Amino acid sequence: MLSTLRVCEKYNISVAPQILIWGKETFRDGVDIQPVEFYKRLKNAKIMPSTSQVIPKTFVDMYQELLKQDYQVLCILISSVLSGTIASAVQAIEMVPEAKDRVAIVDSYATSMALGFQIMETAKLAVNGASLDECKKFAEKAVITPAWSSL
Repeated sequence: MLSTLRVCEKYNISVAPQILIWGKETFRDGVDIQPVEFYKRLKNAKIMPSTSQVIPKTFVDMYQELLKQDYQVLCILISSVLSGTIASAVQAIEMVPEAKDRVAIVDSYATSMALGFQIMETAKLAVNGASLDECKKFAEKAVITPAWSSL
């Protein structure tokens, strides 16, 4: 089984880490705290952690770096129902003029491995030469229709 890091390397996937707030401490998930440490801390925690969305500056930095390397960027992000991360990603596009035609955003309406599988399958298309538009359309089709959409 491939680790998350190896999958990201294999498919050239960049990750915008969610913010983990644990009491007075703040961590970037997967950067400042790894899963093993998280679960060790959780086992004995008196205060439960919470999360916060990725800030626009994180996306600005990522967009600028990737665009400088002449990439187009497809952001497949955690469900907008669960997080404000998509709002941050959209704000960042507005702050990076060259991103407007070279960055696209997809609301996965998912989290965890449902999001991971959606990203991996779309990344496979990109690695095999699919355009940004083709990848975006594929990712949008892969979205599981939220149950509340039919209410």
